Amino acid sequence: MKLGNDNQQDSQAATAKGEAANQSRQSVKELSTVGKGLEPPPAPCTHNPPKKNNYGWRENTKLGLEIFGLLILIVYTVFSGLQWVQIRWTNRLTREALDGNNEQLQQTLSKMQGQINQMSRLADNAGRQADKTKDLADRATDQARANQQAANAATSAADTAKDAFRTSERAYVVNGPMTMDEDKKIVKFNLVNSGHVPSGVTSTTYHWATADIRNPFQPESLIHTTECHWSRSRVESVTPGSPWEITIPVQKLDKDKLRAMQEQVVVGGYIHYHDGFPDTPMREWPFCIVFAYRAAGTAQTQFPCDYFDYIPRMEKCDRYPANETK
Repeated sequence: MKLGNDNQQDSQAATAKGEAANQSRQSVKELSTVGKGLEPPPAPCTHNPPKKNNYGWRENTKLGLEIFGLLILIVYTVFSGLQWVQIRWTNRLTREALDGNNEQLQQTLSKMQGQINQMSRLADNAGRQADKTKDLADRATDQARANQQAANAATSAADTAKDAFRTSERAYVVNGPMTMDEDKKIVKFNLVNSGHVPSGVTSTTYHWATADIRNPFQPESLIHTTECHWSRSRVESVTPGSPWEITIPVQKLDKDKLRAMQEQVVVGGYIHYHDGFPDTPMREWPFCIVFAYRAAGTAQTQFPCDYFDYIPRMEKCDRYPANETK
């Protein structure tokens, strides 16, 4: 049989291998004996069991890691599922809350809209009230303006009446009629108050001059003076109906030359006085009079002269304001 032949061949082969091994060991032994102490090289390591142990350890580790990963996957899946359930539950609660809040929000918005409408009405009412107040203020302004105009008119009327009263009642101090006595060589005139109230302080500055007439056709001209003087008179008050007299001496008057139309006498000056009312300025009254004869053998004549012309010339002659005649 073929099987038997194979077994025999295997047995023979094993026997041959055993013999060969024995021969090899015998040869080595002999060589060690002959070589006196030489040792053969170490046999190669042929430990197969450790390799098998390392392979099993790697397989076990791989299996453990796979099982651990599977467990992690299962835990993550469970966690995700729970998280998804929690999210749905939260969304449901949020939706319910939003539904409730929506109603409250609508109510709140309705209340706010009502408040806005009420505020708008209040603002409209306030605007109308402001317009009415402005109208009242404008009317009050117009009334105040009218009252001011009336007050101004009344003040103006009062001032006009006051001025009219002052004008009609105040003192008017002027020089009265002048007379010249050729024999006594004096000129007299009065300060007359033609108003209705006494005047205040009254001061009169007067100038006089005796001058020759070279041209009989110009008796008014002050050509050559034989004397010129000035003086001042002061009185506290001039009352109506009580004139204040002033006497002027004309010492170098020549009666014959006067009557012969060769000489003339000029008297002029200023009267300064208060009109009898407080807080009023000083009043001024200028005057200028010439005494002369118009024709020989006629009466003495007096006539007004231009004080703008005569008074400055007399002031230059009598050296006013110095050299006052007492």
